[in-house]
Amino acid sequence: MKSVIKLDPHNPSGEGLESWAVIPPSFLTGPTPIQRGYKAFERNGLCTGTWDCSGGSSTGLNPYPFFEFMLLIEGHVGIIDETGHKEVISAGEPFFLPQGLNCAWDMPVYYRKYFINLFNDEYPAETDPSKLRVVRPLPNISEGDCRETSLSALEPHQARHLAYESGDGRIQVGTLMSGPCRCDITDFSRSELICMLEGAVRVTTSNGEETFHAGDSFFVPLNAPVGWHADKPFRAFFCAVWP
Repeated sequence: MKSVIKLDPHNPSGEGLESWAVIPPSFLTGPTPIQRGYKAFERNGLCTGTWDCSGGSSTGLNPYPFFEFMLLIEGHVGIIDETGHKEVISAGEPFFLPQGLNCAWDMPVYYRKYFINLFNDEYPAETDPSKLRVVRPLPNISEGDCRETSLSALEPHQARHLAYESGDGRIQVGTLMSGPCRCDITDFSRSELICMLEGAVRVTTSNGEETFHAGDSFFVPLNAPVGWHADKPFRAFFCAVWP
């Protein structure tokens, strides 16, 4: 298993996305869609990869079965809450659904997404009514809205704007702003999907280096030995899960 995994919109093996089990008809209010995907990483109820779905269908209201962060890379979808309010998400936009949110999907057209989801009894479903909503991280944030963080003493400035944080703080979703930074290789303290918005970051592992640019999405597993280096500021969406 690689220390850092770059997500691919198709499948890095070149074999394309695999057919996945159909959505049970009891959940649907329209035709049965065709869904495909590939899993880039899966461990202890945490899974990340690429998924797509044919359009022309929708689901009824159901409690969402897991925590899931998604970045739509093609098409658009609507998420409808129990009040009837619809959030429409288009290609290039991220969103997060907490486990337990009562919602329905409107899937009028084909769409494709990167995802990271979590289903693990050690992470209880969300029960705070104020957090049971479609979470949409903001691409443009001000430093005054951010929480200061630090990768190392060598890092002059980094901040995170949290769009969602679980009650115990172990699941966080939001936007990362970083100045030029450098951090030597150390074991990563969390599992994290990072979707680059602006700039570039070079990630070092025991197997070498890889640079990620705006438009790239990559996953770093818990305890992976990684180092970071950015010569210029960068910005990214993120979904992080702590043990």
